[in-house]
Amino acid sequence: MKPTPHQCIGALALAGALAFAPSCATSGGFANKRAEAAAKADFANIVKPLFEHRCSACHNDLGSPAGLNIQSRESVFTAGAAFIVPGQPESSRVFLALTRPASHPGVMPADGWGITGEQEAALTRWIKYGAPWPEGPEGEIERKPYRVDFDDYL
Repeated sequence: MKPTPHQCIGALALAGALAFAPSCATSGGFANKRAEAAAKADFANIVKPLFEHRCSACHNDLGSPAGLNIQSRESVFTAGAAFIVPGQPESSRVFLALTRPASHPGVMPADGWGITGEQEAALTRWIKYGAPWPEGPEGEIERKPYRVDFDDYL
């Protein structure tokens, strides 16, 4: 059966769109915009609360083991110790400390209650896509008492 002119035009348009899509995804196009938006949401919904409840009680402006003050973007990125390396979770000391096995002597938090799979996935995405950390109040990490939400582990 011979295709109609409309089918041919539709097929050509689809082929052109498919040819164009990979270049969009790799040159700051829609795929990267979506990843950046997801990373920002990961910070607000998972990473920031993780830092507040599991890190800030020790790593704060009053005292900072290993020189890490997790309370602000500036203190994390200007400390000069690769605490968070945008785009490179495997080179980020915070990521490595939070994802070590519970039996590892350098695991954080040191109580052995590691982070959840959801938290690890969000932290990985957040760092992989540039570790976007907002300026101002929405980016400030409050110093809070250490807390484990045991419901996350059920």
